[in-house]
Amino acid sequence: MIVLKNAAVFDGQSDTLLKGCSVIVDHGRIIEVREQDKKTDWQLETIDLQGCTLLPGLIDCHMHLLLYEVPDRDIQFNDRTPGGGELENGMAYLAFRGAHTAKKVLLSGFTTVFDGGGAGYVDLALRDAIAQGIIEGPSAYVCGKQITAGRSHFPGLGLEALGADGMRGAVRTLLWHGVNHIKIKMSAPMRMPGRNTERSEFTMPELRAAVEEAHSAGLSVSVHARGAKPILDSLHAGVDRIVHGTGIDDGCIDFMLKHGIFLYPTLHSPPREPSAALAALKTPQVLESIRRKGQQHFESVKKAYHAGVRLAFSTDSGIMGVMAGDNARELLCMRELGMGSLEILRSATSDAAEAVGLADRIGRVQAGYDADLIAVRGDPLQTLESILDTQLIMKNGRIIKNTLPMEGAQN
Repeated sequence: MIVLKNAAVFDGQSDTLLKGCSVIVDHGRIIEVREQDKKTDWQLETIDLQGCTLLPGLIDCHMHLLLYEVPDRDIQFNDRTPGGGELENGMAYLAFRGAHTAKKVLLSGFTTVFDGGGAGYVDLALRDAIAQGIIEGPSAYVCGKQITAGRSHFPGLGLEALGADGMRGAVRTLLWHGVNHIKIKMSAPMRMPGRNTERSEFTMPELRAAVEEAHSAGLSVSVHARGAKPILDSLHAGVDRIVHGTGIDDGCIDFMLKHGIFLYPTLHSPPREPSAALAALKTPQVLESIRRKGQQHFESVKKAYHAGVRLAFSTDSGIMGVMAGDNARELLCMRELGMGSLEILRSATSDAAEAVGLADRIGRVQAGYDADLIAVRGDPLQTLESILDTQLIMKNGRIIKNTLPMEGAQN
């Protein structure tokens, strides 16, 4: 049992901090939150959070633990040949890289991530290694291979499907592997010049078949969608969430508002101005496409937000120059949409938990919830930058990082 005392608590929902709290954790769960607690003689392992704010562990609803930026120049992956073929040691390399990435993400305050696809089924092994305590990382919910149309998205990295029966078969294959959710590529990648990125890659019968198959097994479906038609087609097919949403129009927004569907905004994917590191890997044609789409993407997300569409925090880190471990910096960027600190913090805690279907377990500092917690200096409701200054990280009741005074028995 651990007591976190003298805490100002952002519970994941309230618009003010709960002051002078003691939060009691046992067997990986929050068992009590005592407000205005004066008790000092706990006789237990105790961490003093004086001057800090305690929050739910952050949630990234869409990132890539295994991916790293795709080079468009004459540079090769460490797991691929220049022609895209898989190297024999490629999957092992990605596993080691994923373990490194997972630890960085956890140490940045993210205790839960939903992975949007990597290569092969390494993400499932990574998820299980984290859950078994073999490596450090956030609780990972993974989709295995993304379902793609033909060779439309990075050949070899996706699960290619053709026709309604092919889509059902792809979903069943993923179910057999034990994925947590399904990810479908509904529009082409912008980094492939000449491709129509606003065209639906699957027909409605194909997409409906995949959604029906996934939902019958209790799995949710998210789609990579840029362009009004791919977005609207996806919504009418019954998908659970839209990733990116570039080019969203009023019809899409009306549908999302009516049905309460979340948008995963990934503000820096694509960026309005590519970083120097990203630009070094890109051809001039791809850079121009990224800049053009980046501005359109920002305006699309801003339009959706101001219309009332709910945003769940998501970074797409692993690609587009968004580095794993920098996930929290995107929280600061959300202010550019006109969002306040409270909305932003909710988007990465209670709203994110609702978006991924775990609202009864994570995203709140509340009795009965998982003890996934972080503490930062100061008050992030007043100074959002303090979210970058984590002093304590706890996952499932286990201390991952702590710089604060500790008293009592320690294991």
